[in-house]
Amino acid sequence: MYSYKAAGKSLGALCTLTPTMLLYGDRSKNACKIRWLDCSKNPPRPPTGKKNISTNQSWIRDMACFNHGGKSLLVATSCYDGICAYDLATGIIEWQVSGRVSDIKKFISPRGVCTDGEGRLYVADYNNASVSVFKTDGQYLHTLLKKGEKELGSPTYLSWCSHSNRLVVKHFRKKANYISVFKINAI
Repeated sequence: MYSYKAAGKSLGALCTLTPTMLLYGDRSKNACKIRWLDCSKNPPRPPTGKKNISTNQSWIRDMACFNHGGKSLLVATSCYDGICAYDLATGIIEWQVSGRVSDIKKFISPRGVCTDGEGRLYVADYNNASVSVFKTDGQYLHTLLKKGEKELGSPTYLSWCSHSNRLVVKHFRKKANYISVFKINAI
């Protein structure tokens, strides 16, 4: 086992970029930074030449890496109750979505995010009790799951199983936490 003492006072989300490179949200004072960690070293340490990404976010709830003309990072944030995508090379926000995302829905509390490797981004919205699907450019596609459908509660975390086209959803329902696995057909 290897351990690394993070720089900030509290950690947000973790995201594996490569088998040896990790990104983590680090909160100190009233803002978060996205920091790099090289896990191939013993002990793990920040890699040489990688700049941390400064954000105006007060809390990073979850992160997922995806490609969009290069390496990008999808972040669910509490600062403006939305999602944003950062270019990992420059640290600049490529796009962000907050407020109304379709005719009938707006983000209230996005928590979990994941990608499916086919150019789709999934966002769990806790207070809306739904999972929405977006393109890698931030364009809303549709709401995949809603509260009450397939016994979905309020989702908090997502994970994609690419070998079986299944979406794993951790959600809260009837005063208990559940992990549900949904088979996703072609979208």
